[in-house]
Amino acid sequence: AQGVVVSGELDLASAPRLEAAVCAAYQAAHPLDRLLSGCRFLLDLSELTFLDSDGISALHAAHLEVEQRGDQLHVAGPTASGPQRLLALAVANGWLGREFARGEPTRRTAPTG
Repeated sequence: AQGVVVSGELDLASAPRLEAAVCAAYQAAHPLDRLLSGCRFLLDLSELTFLDSDGISALHAAHLEVEQRGDQLHVAGPTASGPQRLLALAVANGWLGREFARGEPTRRTAPTG
């Protein structure tokens, strides 16, 4: 299983790094893992402190990338209240999938396959 930890700010300046990190996580995976589909991909937002509309777009793109690879996205929610509120708004308006609405934020756990 693969995963990415997003920490600090996710905005216009940092959004491209999320896409690169998701691609790098897949590149770093064992070749056999790349042949398997239906694995879990953990997007850990527990260390996210700031999120804006560019960050929402980056999260959406990351979700699409995971789905295109046939994997299932799991999200560890942010602990900071600002990102929590923006994610809730994005989910409520259909900008992000329900994977981003996990109620209580979760702490980082090791990705499992």
